[in-house]
Amino acid sequence: MTQTWPRVFHTVLFGWLATLSVATLPVARAQSPSIHRANPDFFVKRDCNSTNCHGNTVGTSFLWNQSGEIWFQHDPHANAYARLLNADSQRIVQALWDHDKSFPETTQAPVYLEFLETRCVSCHASELAPRTQRIQGVDCQACHGSAIHWDDSHLSNSWKALGIERFKDPSANGRVNTESAWQLAQVCGSCHIGQLGRTEEVHFNDQPSMPLGQQEVSHQLMAAGHPPTYFELTNFLTRYPKHWWDNNNVAAAMAKPNVGPIITANPVAESLDTWRIGKLVNAKQRLELLKNRLGKSEWPELTEHRCTSCHHPIEANRKTNPPSQPLAEWDGWYLEHIDLALALTQFPNTHSTSTDSTSADAPCGPMKESPIPFSHPSVQSWVSHSKPLKQLLLNPLANHPTGQADEIRTHIDAMLKLLEPILECQYPIVMPGQVPPIREAWKARTLPSLTHGPSWESAVQWRIANRALGEIEIPGQIVLPSEPYDWDFPTMMWTRTQQMPYRASRYFDPDDFQKQLLEIIQSHKR
Repeated sequence: MTQTWPRVFHTVLFGWLATLSVATLPVARAQSPSIHRANPDFFVKRDCNSTNCHGNTVGTSFLWNQSGEIWFQHDPHANAYARLLNADSQRIVQALWDHDKSFPETTQAPVYLEFLETRCVSCHASELAPRTQRIQGVDCQACHGSAIHWDDSHLSNSWKALGIERFKDPSANGRVNTESAWQLAQVCGSCHIGQLGRTEEVHFNDQPSMPLGQQEVSHQLMAAGHPPTYFELTNFLTRYPKHWWDNNNVAAAMAKPNVGPIITANPVAESLDTWRIGKLVNAKQRLELLKNRLGKSEWPELTEHRCTSCHHPIEANRKTNPPSQPLAEWDGWYLEHIDLALALTQFPNTHSTSTDSTSADAPCGPMKESPIPFSHPSVQSWVSHSKPLKQLLLNPLANHPTGQADEIRTHIDAMLKLLEPILECQYPIVMPGQVPPIREAWKARTLPSLTHGPSWESAVQWRIANRALGEIEIPGQIVLPSEPYDWDFPTMMWTRTQQMPYRASRYFDPDDFQKQLLEIIQSHKR
């Protein structure tokens, strides 16, 4: 097969960069480093993606054999670092540049690259790779764990024979199980939501240790031109150019149907459980980010508020949302419908919602379903803290550096304590027979929101939650009660030229949505 020039360029470039070293983190992006890499010559493009492993370009090969090449050719993460060198990113860097210093003439200038290391690399590249390999972007190790843990033992039949239990085997220590929605949500959210307070270092065997960078898209960065990071796991998986088979036998468009499980007619279908897990994991990450922001010199951090509260057309007849609210609404994007996610969760008898206990109750145990939807104490506890937290963050006095930070922390800590055992023990979803009454109760809880015009962010979250609940009607297929609207999050496969999802907000009209929401609620099948 004749190679295209871009392909030849990347092959030569990656070969030239293979000089090299590898670092280790036992859980990608999240935990402390472990040991030094014994072999300094590892290189992702050459080793993980060799023809015999994950880099085969032959169309008749198995999907695992093509997965790395699919990733390099179609995955947006492969270009994450390269995007830092384009004209748009240069304008962002220039806006953030110390104006007492001259701006570099080229993106290869050491001061420019050092700026990227300090401000961008923690999300736009793999921190487990040395600087000479940044061009690989967010590579295999960033999501799956350090290559040192993916040694020859992961090729053994004995490890593969363990099936879904194989990641619990001691030989798999340090391998990130991205087949688990709990782990996947954690890995994705570390960048797409953010992490502050990272103090660990990455250790290399042939170069000095490097500190982990902070992962945050602040208002300062957005004001310079960085897009907002609206993330929702099921929507992300719907649009992602997959290099794996998911539970519904869906893979990337370039995978061959004759070398794997039969591809379903529906191009993408994600489960209600994935939505639930994504909401719970990402809510915890969002609360931790807020807690780390409190008390910092940059507080108040304006990304804690809804973008559309301030950024909107200045028109005499503009409909505000809500009409009588002059304050910037707190951005509860990642905390919308957590009560629904909790109502869909089975809790053990030992689960405690008390914030006064000095010793942790045993979080795992036999599961017990709540007979009445939304009646579990965990749901009530969440609501009792989330409502006052929202009011506190809506209050300009609370957002002042000398404001009610301690009271805000109290509510955050209570909400985190509620979520932590759920994530630790991976509480399962309720039985299918419980979903219809939960859905009916959710409709009743949603109706009061029609008394005021919702924001675009809330409207999108309603649509996503509604779509997830529709999954139960025909397992394995997405059931959209109505056609997508102009303001909806995109659902088609990601492309390089597609506009960012937040641009859809310009088409949103809160009055129209009130009518649409009634139609959506009525469309649920009983």
